[in-house]
Amino acid sequence: MHTKKKVLFIMNNMHVGGSEKALVSLLNEFDYSKYEVDLQLFKQEGLFLHEIPEEVNLLDVPKSYHYFDGSYRKALKTLNPNLIFNRYRFRKAMQKAKSPAEAEQLAWKFMSRAIDPLDKEYDVAVGYLEKNPIYFAIDKVKAHKKIGFIHNDYTNIKVNPELDKPYFEKLEYLCSVSDHCVEILKNTFPVFAEKIKLIPNLFSEKLILRKAQESVTEIEKSGDFVKIVSIGRLAEQKGFDLAVEAANVLKQRGFKFRWIILGEGPLRTQLEKQIEDLNLEEQFTLLGNHTNPYKFLQRADLVVQTSRFEGKSIAIDEAKLLNKIVLVTDYPTAMDQITDGVDGFICGFAPREIAGRIISVTNDHKIIKNVTQYLENHRQEKENKLLELL
Repeated sequence: MHTKKKVLFIMNNMHVGGSEKALVSLLNEFDYSKYEVDLQLFKQEGLFLHEIPEEVNLLDVPKSYHYFDGSYRKALKTLNPNLIFNRYRFRKAMQKAKSPAEAEQLAWKFMSRAIDPLDKEYDVAVGYLEKNPIYFAIDKVKAHKKIGFIHNDYTNIKVNPELDKPYFEKLEYLCSVSDHCVEILKNTFPVFAEKIKLIPNLFSEKLILRKAQESVTEIEKSGDFVKIVSIGRLAEQKGFDLAVEAANVLKQRGFKFRWIILGEGPLRTQLEKQIEDLNLEEQFTLLGNHTNPYKFLQRADLVVQTSRFEGKSIAIDEAKLLNKIVLVTDYPTAMDQITDGVDGFICGFAPREIAGRIISVTNDHKIIKNVTQYLENHRQEKENKLLELL
């Protein structure tokens, strides 16, 4: 009888985000007659939690983890000297950090001391995100092969490479999602160049095309104006403050449009105030998280990504699959996905430039027809490249 290969994936949570969406797509592509798959989350929460296939075994959250995620007072109440000491050192380590990302790196040492290793032995363990998931795979899992993932431009995630280096050294492979991100890793860690691999994010074509047909009242009410959709976390990286400023320019120029953002995040209050201050409530809407963004993409006239940096945007690939016109800002990895004027458009970061390009693109019916035709003729099949490394 054929023995199934035992694979463990490690992730923080299943909130709406590109990495989480990529993981859900990946888990839905597995042949469960050949693989026994476990998933270790540090928090069992998020809109994508219910999209994990039933064949996947969801492990319990590490017992002590919530004492590091909550207040110090909670740890004190345990009267456990080891836990209290490490929780105290954890807090001190975080205070020394130069960025929130480095804080997470420094804090792992003390969190780790209070977390038990897993009993089960695996053929492969995959830390599917930078920092804690990779550290957990190295320190807390018995596996013949260990693989780590970086889903972003490593130079922009504000981590300390020296803290990552000893962990990356113990990985069989270190994977990233775009050519540019792979090059950045090879330049940062030339000693590991041989083990750094390109594994593009997966998405399920059938699922996207089916979900795109669902009805959506938020856009279908729209009248005679351009429907713009953006998807992403309401965070500095995604540049939605630039999008609001661009929307203000569009309004001043008399351009008729409705712009909706799908996503949630720490900058919601700031963005709401910006929208209110510029009297853009009629034109610009923060719709929050949706498990089905495809029905919104399907009805968009234009999909705009105003990011300051990206790894490889799943939202762009999904929009292209639906033959949508995409406009992105000129962040370093933009050209990994878009060739300006061929399968989409790239513009500068200045709000006036974003607004100007939105107007010129939507008014040029010939180029819209050409790009749409190109997308129809060049639809690419996605392969699960990770299987080659397992």
